[in-house]
Amino acid sequence: MLVDQGGWIYAIAFVTNLQHFFYRKDLFEQAGLGVPTTYAEVLAVAERLRGAVGTETPYGAAFKVGWDLGTEFTNLHLAAGGRLFEPGTAEPVFNGETGAATLELMKRLLAHMSPNAPSLATGDVTAAIQQGRIAMGTLWASRAEAMDDPAVSEVVGEIGFAPAPAVLPGGPPASTLFWDAFVVPKTTRADRETVFQELMAGLSEETVRTGGDLADWIRSAAVPSRCSEAVAASIRAETPSFPTQPFFALAHGVIGRNIGDFLAGGESAKKSLDDAVADYRKAAEEQGFL
Repeated sequence: MLVDQGGWIYAIAFVTNLQHFFYRKDLFEQAGLGVPTTYAEVLAVAERLRGAVGTETPYGAAFKVGWDLGTEFTNLHLAAGGRLFEPGTAEPVFNGETGAATLELMKRLLAHMSPNAPSLATGDVTAAIQQGRIAMGTLWASRAEAMDDPAVSEVVGEIGFAPAPAVLPGGPPASTLFWDAFVVPKTTRADRETVFQELMAGLSEETVRTGGDLADWIRSAAVPSRCSEAVAASIRAETPSFPTQPFFALAHGVIGRNIGDFLAGGESAKKSLDDAVADYRKAAEEQGFL
């Protein structure tokens, strides 16, 4: 996929990634449960799985304070129809009613998670699912193949994958789409043509056709694995792209640092979000976005 801006190609995207739903097929079958498609259903299933034999925790997600927590808020907030900024501006609006409702949903999910969930990053959640300690949760698609690696997983073949649940019935999956791309820096001292040819050799049709278990390739020749089918389904369901405004990085950071106070029970949702907005405005003004 050619990434261009203003008619200039500046990158070649070759793999995609997003968060989707991981679940223990065996536990769901034993309990007669269907795969949840909304977070209301996730919460209902979590109640049914509480105390189930074969797992410790009904639900898991990367809620570590910082980048992970900011990403979870972004995914859920956008899926709930929320806006982060006034259209066409850097003015923050994520501290409104939808933002507060998003935090309330996150707190309800947290009640079904490990007591140390605020310290668990993606790698920690991956390991917990592999060890059979989490029955279901949202996690990056790039972690799916590791579930079937007998060297690190105790649940080989038992994990199913589906698009991330929606916040609103009929709404998009509560995830955001990322892609990775090759770029050749303008300042490189290497021969740019040679570098380009080497990169393209790595993206040959043979590579993506036979390496479906290595990545979620952005190329028509790719053959999806069982772990990547949910990625394709999420894209068809119009999962939105991760925000790319330059000032979003500032908002993402302050959200991830501030909302943990609400989740820990130390302050109201409004206070946490208002604090995040205040921190964002200060940083955005310093960098000339406001």
